[in-house]
Formats: sequence, C-alpha cells, structure tokens
Amino acid sequence: GVGTFPLLSVYSASKTFLKHWSIMLSHELRKDNIQVTCYNIYYVCTKMSKIKKPTFTAPSPTNFVKAAMCVAG
Repeated sequence: GVGTFPLLSVYSASKTFLKHWSIMLSHELRKDNIQVTCYNIYYVCTKMSKIKKPTFTAPSPTNFVKAAMCVAG
C-alpha cells in the first residue's frame, strides 16, 4: 500500500494498484454522482496477519466490515 513490504511485493503492488485505480475510477464516475471508496487498511486480525486477538488497531474481520458498512451509502 503506502510503504513496501519485504517478501510481499505482489501483495504490496496490488494494494497500490487498487488505491490508484480507485482514485481514477472516482474521477471518471464523479459526473454520474457515483462515489468510489477504497479502504486501504493495514492490519486485520486474521491468520495471514498472524495477529491472534483483535485490538483497536487490528480489528476482527467482522468488526471491520461493520464499521466500513456504516460509511457506505
């Protein structure tokens, strides 16, 4: 995403691509009054992150989705 992640180049590149693609898509769809939101998160408590317990800075997937859906219209 914002920085580089050693040994995770494809993952990092994918996050960066999605961020920039979302910005460009947002510009294209603005005239149709369509808002594009890209959540560029860091950690979520999952097996991939190896974080065992949810915290404020690394929420559970369920809590993250609930919070994200509060913003969605």
